[in-house]
Amino acid sequence: MHHIKKDNLMIPKVHLFFVVLLQILLTGCIQTVEIAPPEERAVVVKCILMNDAVPTVELYYSGAIGDTHFDPVEDAQVMISTRAGNVYQFIYEKDGRYLGHFLPNPGQTYHLTVLVPGRDSISAMTTIPEKFEMEAAFFPPEEWLEDAERIKSTLLIPELSTPDFPIYDWEEYYRIYPWGLTGAYRKSLKKMHAEGGSSIMDLMPGMVFSMVSSWPRVMYIVATREESGKMVHVKQLATNHLLADKANLDEKVYHPVYDATADTSLRQRFERAVDTRYEGLPLHDDYLRIVSDGDYDNGLGKVYRIVDRSQVVPDDYLMDASTFFAVVGDFSYNYWNEDRECLHSSLYFCSVSEEYDLYLQDSHRQIASMKGDILTTLYSNATNNYTNIRGGFGIFGAMYVLRHDCDLERKPSEHTQMYDYFAEYPPYPAQLPEL
Repeated sequence: MHHIKKDNLMIPKVHLFFVVLLQILLTGCIQTVEIAPPEERAVVVKCILMNDAVPTVELYYSGAIGDTHFDPVEDAQVMISTRAGNVYQFIYEKDGRYLGHFLPNPGQTYHLTVLVPGRDSISAMTTIPEKFEMEAAFFPPEEWLEDAERIKSTLLIPELSTPDFPIYDWEEYYRIYPWGLTGAYRKSLKKMHAEGGSSIMDLMPGMVFSMVSSWPRVMYIVATREESGKMVHVKQLATNHLLADKANLDEKVYHPVYDATADTSLRQRFERAVDTRYEGLPLHDDYLRIVSDGDYDNGLGKVYRIVDRSQVVPDDYLMDASTFFAVVGDFSYNYWNEDRECLHSSLYFCSVSEEYDLYLQDSHRQIASMKGDILTTLYSNATNNYTNIRGGFGIFGAMYVLRHDCDLERKPSEHTQMYDYFAEYPPYPAQLPEL
């Protein structure tokens, strides 16, 4: 496992934005909006609809500047309806939380209605983004192909071998070199270099992602990693995606540092061969935001890929890599899945509704400009914060989420090769965890 070099301390705004924004993304809730109370306190609504998650609506009364406790709204009638006429009544649980009993559908528009005795109706509307599909591919770097024979030579079993028939410890070979690439691949690699070609193994090794469907209009990428036996939010991410928003760029760049005691020197050499391709990418605080018009082209076009032994036609060596992108940061891809001591990480690809995106951007701008006390600054600017709640404050938004677990798994196969390439590790629909 590696971590990003920590030469520079994170500036306060990074932590503040992480607290406020990632709480929204990873729990479906928002920081309570607070305004100075007029004749009656305002109602603050918090609800983010998500695929694979039963919705929760939270209701609070706003307080005065400086308050740290906010009274829950306990006597409201809460319902969500669809254009088709379906009405879902929410049941009050506790602490201002109202629970629904349905799973929202992608592409569906939902209307929220909140009735508090003695007040005007509170309402909002959101549409859950459409489903999208992604693929994930693993490509070992070229260095690993070059090392295959050297590794094998160290595993010769002299007592079982003869000059004409060498015997190797193949079980150990595939343990430390699970990609099992043979001379045929190295020959095709030499042929590629002789022809002046470039391979995906050199240009974008490791785990890469590609969109199968059209790109969502706005997608946020967040990550978690295992730390001291629990999952925590990853605070710094980087990508080679050309459309990544620069608004939350950090002052640092991606520079992995390896723990010399965490793994063998051979494995660290392999992981470094991947990470050096992405070293120097600018780091983003807490998340990646990507805005697209539906398509993406990284400019790579067709490049060489790993080939099967039977393929001899040069054109068959090519693959279209124009939609590939990588995500790296303060987390790890576990390329050595049999090692139970490896720490685990996950990426979450979140397509968000328009109003939710506006709220998140507005939150970032406000917190980035904060000076002095965090609560005073945030609450004094609350009236400037985006809201789509009629008759109140807060946010009623939606997102569709795919999760990618960063552990490569051994493929069931009669062959000794552990991993295949491309489309073997696709992200899958899942809700964001409450951490």
